[in-house]
Amino acid sequence: MKRILFCILLLASLTACSATSSGGTLECNKQQGVCIYIKAEEPIIAGEPVTVTITVKGEKDIPDLQIGLSANGNVFFEESELKTWKKTGIGWNVNLKAKKEHTSKHKVLLPSEDGYYTIVASVFTADYGRIASNWFDIVIAGKERKVYYPGTKVPGAEGPIIGIVYTVTPGPSPTPIVESTVPSYP
Repeated sequence: MKRILFCILLLASLTACSATSSGGTLECNKQQGVCIYIKAEEPIIAGEPVTVTITVKGEKDIPDLQIGLSANGNVFFEESELKTWKKTGIGWNVNLKAKKEHTSKHKVLLPSEDGYYTIVASVFTADYGRIASNWFDIVIAGKERKVYYPGTKVPGAEGPIIGIVYTVTPGPSPTPIVESTVPSYP
C-alpha cells in the first residue's frame, strides 16, 4: 500500500511537468505490452461527482499490476469501500491476463472553483515503476463554467489548451470545498 501511495504521489508531482504535452501520448508501453486508457462520462458538472472509466489492456500476463488514479488541484476520489473521498488519489492491484481488458469505473469530485485540472490514470509494476499513463484536462472558468477545447486560448493564459478537454455543464451552486476539508460522502 505504501508503494502505491508513493507512486501516486510521484505521479502527481510529475503531472505538473507534463501539462503542456499532448494528452495521452504515453498510454502504451510496447516493451511491457500494456496500455491504459481513461475517459470521463459527460456531462461534467463542476462541484459534482464525475464517473471516470479506466481500461487496461495487456499483451501478456502481468501479475500484481498496480493501477493509480490521481489529479492536480482540489480534486477528490471516491474510496467506495471506506465510503469516503480521498484527495491524494487512489490505487489498486489487478492480475492482468494476456489479451484481456480490465475495466473499472470510479467517481471523481471536481471543485466548483475555477481552475485547470488534469486527471491521470497510470499503471505500475514492482520491477519498472510507472510504465504507462493516460490523462485528460478539464478547464473550469467563469460564471458559465465554459469549456476551452484543445487549441483554443483561455483568457489570461499564455497559450492554447493542448490535450483532451471535457465539457463542464453549469449546475447548482454547491458550497465551495475548502482546500483542507474532505467532502461528505453521498
